[in-house]
Amino acid sequence: MGKYEIKLFKERMAIHKKLAEGKSLTRDEEVTLLDEKVQNHSKLNFRDFQLLIEIGEEFVFKFRGKEYEIVRTGNDEEIELYKEMLPETPSISTFLSMQLAPGDTVGIDGKMFSAEAVEDMRVKLQKHRIRLKSISDPLEQLWTDRPPMPEGPAFIHETKYAGKSSTEKISIIREELKKCNAKALFLSALDEIAWTLNLRGSDVHCNPVVVSYLLIEEQHTHFFIQPQKITPVVANYLKEIGASLHPYEEVETYLNRINVDSLLINPAKTNYAMYSAVNPNCRIIHGASPVTLLKAIRNKQEIAGIHAAMQRDGVALVKFLKWLEEVVPTGKETEISVDKKLHNFRAEHLFRESLRNVRLPH
Repeated sequence: MGKYEIKLFKERMAIHKKLAEGKSLTRDEEVTLLDEKVQNHSKLNFRDFQLLIEIGEEFVFKFRGKEYEIVRTGNDEEIELYKEMLPETPSISTFLSMQLAPGDTVGIDGKMFSAEAVEDMRVKLQKHRIRLKSISDPLEQLWTDRPPMPEGPAFIHETKYAGKSSTEKISIIREELKKCNAKALFLSALDEIAWTLNLRGSDVHCNPVVVSYLLIEEQHTHFFIQPQKITPVVANYLKEIGASLHPYEEVETYLNRINVDSLLINPAKTNYAMYSAVNPNCRIIHGASPVTLLKAIRNKQEIAGIHAAMQRDGVALVKFLKWLEEVVPTGKETEISVDKKLHNFRAEHLFRESLRNVRLPH
């Protein structure tokens, strides 16, 4: 992110600060607001606030008060690192409470936090009279060369391996929904979506899932996914099982106008942006997805598949250990070359690795 992008971001923040204060805009400022994505910020109050964006274990950006001070990673700039799970590391809520003043506002990207985490943070910050706002991702305007979402195609996990068809699974799920008086179920956990639809993909390393959302109603099933991931074969398959296709980006719009009496959502597994997009006239039922327990009970075909995969991996590991015994005395191999060799042996017998190779013992 260069100086120009930072300057542009500051200018946009200044425009929305004027809007929040009820001041009129210049012609140039009005033209800037023609960008629909920028308009999404206009309802926010930008009066003297601080926003922290957390990426992984690092607080990378810090916008402070009117100056919008930005702390970035670089040789000539400082950055404070906080390692999670250490006793001396404060929680995000505690850290914000120490840094901000009563009346300040914290902006978060609602897609990065679960609904449960946001509610927990809101309660803790309210004790210090600090407000929480869900905003659009500010990096969307600045990160011009941001990598796209994975675009690998989804593929069918055949019933002979799954043990049950997707139609059977959805029927069982609907029966479970009746037990908790829910008219629909919203799924965002990718493993649960993959299990329900008997679909697989390569969007997440070492995990054969596709980035998507799934909504199961009493009579209809709605699948939100990037269109380029759907091959003609998968499109026909989804049509056969009665699943309607929707673009991935339209999920919030659909939830906003959803027409069901009640919706079962797991707030621990659903991001806040999706949770808060649900039509206010729809009663949200908090609870675990029935898929969690349903997929935990393995059928005969799934158990046979696990055994077959373990056997194939065992063959690959024996070949690798034999090779390792022969090459270690030469002293020519490195930890990296050994890791690649193990990967190659496994690639001969497995469709995809489920775990990264860990460091070998010394």
